[in-house]
Amino acid sequence: MPTVLVDVHMAEESVKTFKLELRDSIAKQYYAHIFRIHELEEEQFYQSIDYYSKKPEELRSIYHEVTEILAEKDKKEKAEKSKAPH
Repeated sequence: MPTVLVDVHMAEESVKTFKLELRDSIAKQYYAHIFRIHELEEEQFYQSIDYYSKKPEELRSIYHEVTEILAEKDKKEKAEKSKAPH
């Protein structure tokens, strides 16, 4: 679940850069791609979200892992940018 949520959060962040009238359709495409990558049905994803929303300690643990993964990705991206020629 953490890796799915990482991809979802990255997609949501990316969608923010699009015009408002395009965001929903692009977000739907991103979500469909994420579900394919993780071999997950949309319904399974939302059932999992519902399940974990009722188990705050488990959800907190998952999101702790999500934030760690995102922080590591951000760190790597910044390191790569600093290596790029100006």
